[in-house]
Amino acid sequence: MFRREVEVTSTWSLKLALYNHLINGLESVIAEYECGDISIVLPWTHGSQELSELIVCYSKCSEVPYEGFELNNIVKYKLADRYEFRQCYEGLHLDELYSQALDLYLRNVPSYLRSYSIRTALEGIEYMLVVLQNGRAVLLEGERNKVVIPSVKTVASAHTHPKNCIPSPHDIRSLANILLDGGLGASIVSPDCILTIFRSGPFTEDDYLALTSLIKNLKKNPVDELGQLLARGVLGKNLRIMMHY
Repeated sequence: MFRREVEVTSTWSLKLALYNHLINGLESVIAEYECGDISIVLPWTHGSQELSELIVCYSKCSEVPYEGFELNNIVKYKLADRYEFRQCYEGLHLDELYSQALDLYLRNVPSYLRSYSIRTALEGIEYMLVVLQNGRAVLLEGERNKVVIPSVKTVASAHTHPKNCIPSPHDIRSLANILLDGGLGASIVSPDCILTIFRSGPFTEDDYLALTSLIKNLKKNPVDELGQLLARGVLGKNLRIMMHY
């Protein structure tokens, strides 16, 4: 489990949660209403930082969208006041939302843990940074060689290793749970490297099977298996895998 919890919620964690709900919401609207084009107009697109109203632009749908599904979480968690569907052709599309979410995540989550990974290398205590669906960010202090993510729905997480970035079977299973709950991804952070697996589309059966296969293959030859995946840059259908040093 974990011994200590520190609140580190900030603008970036609230924004990352917003991106997560926008991505899941737009994907559900596309699936339900068979939309050919859908995008979101965010306040800062027009120079404002106030999250009052979000505009969902749609076109080429089988029927006019009226229900936002996961978009309702944005209002539920007070990440914005409301959203509105309009027939228009502006804003960010899903590929841009995924790209901006990944950039925001990499600039804040793994980098925050870099100094803690040195503590892990020296003392053996692992640390985890978790972003929850309401935008809260929490730093957890675990035990020697172990930190367990709480059983709550998570947008993204990262945890420390004392050396190398080879994921354990437990790390992969924890990532699968995040993705099954609609989250975005996770990282392993050590003093030497940062390994990140982050989705670039809906989490599919192919992605789940690829993670299951990864657990088996890492037990046999972890260095070669990880090297081959990093060379491809893709795991399954919609999972990006990358290493930073």
